[in-house]
Amino acid sequence: MSRNGIRSTASSFREKFKFPDYLNSNFRKWYPGHMAKGLRAARAMINHCDCVIEVHDARIPNIGRNPNFFEFVAQKPHLLMLNKVDLVDKRIFKEYRSKLKDFGKTIFDSNCKENKDRNVKKIVPTILELIKQGEILTDSDNEDRLGSYRILVCGIPNTGKSSFINSLRRLNLRRGTATPVGKLPGVTRSLMNKILIHQDPKIYIYDTPGVIPPHIEDLEMAMKLSIVGCFPDRQIGEDVVADYLLYTLNKQKKYRYVQYFGLPGPSDDFDTLSMYIARKTGFWDGNKPNYLNTSLHFLRQFRDGNLGTVFLNQIS
Repeated sequence: MSRNGIRSTASSFREKFKFPDYLNSNFRKWYPGHMAKGLRAARAMINHCDCVIEVHDARIPNIGRNPNFFEFVAQKPHLLMLNKVDLVDKRIFKEYRSKLKDFGKTIFDSNCKENKDRNVKKIVPTILELIKQGEILTDSDNEDRLGSYRILVCGIPNTGKSSFINSLRRLNLRRGTATPVGKLPGVTRSLMNKILIHQDPKIYIYDTPGVIPPHIEDLEMAMKLSIVGCFPDRQIGEDVVADYLLYTLNKQKKYRYVQYFGLPGPSDDFDTLSMYIARKTGFWDGNKPNYLNTSLHFLRQFRDGNLGTVFLNQIS
């Protein structure tokens, strides 16, 4: 038995995850000021943009969008970029992809860590065609707007928006990083100045802070957002996020962690898993695992793709 009273035999694997009581209030309160400010700035910018590119995580393609924001982008040509396809269960994703028409007319898959991503190369021709089809070109600005375009890039936190912008810049201008990138949510905290990503015609992109719904009532949705890194782990509790990840991997029969950490078999007990992680990493606290460090290490290996692929949306 673990400290939580959970057996590590497959026959006793959890059918449901028991959420700590405090999560209800934590999720409902977590809406940082930079998100609200960024949302207001992005709304104001919409009227001055010609196209919207939404970057979302391919593992959660229909989870986490902020309806208060996306009602404003409906008036503009809209391209959905499903990023991090290298981390998604492609078999299930392919089955689900046809259900995503409500996201916009045009959908691309991408892996912005890959500099030669073929779909990233298609972005500029696609957005120019979308703008042409929509016959939308803002004329409220001064003369330097003529012959140039403005693109608003938006999405939930930690989906790779900044990596996507940098990929476009490298591809079209052969230039380096223009916007900071990080593995934690909240790196982009304000609407940035315009970033040139194409010379002829001139195309400027505006990066925005990741925005989530201000009130999340569904804890399953909130935890799925958590394990892919949309919330700071400390907001939920690193050990809770790690335990939910273990629960999720077992539910999907994704057992790569067994070999990766040297377990004798799948386990539904994070205490047991922590012992093996500590043996591999040296994260001990006396003769016990350091649960903070083992939790963070488990999450990091998953987010880096070392524990296999998943798909977190339900398929109905």
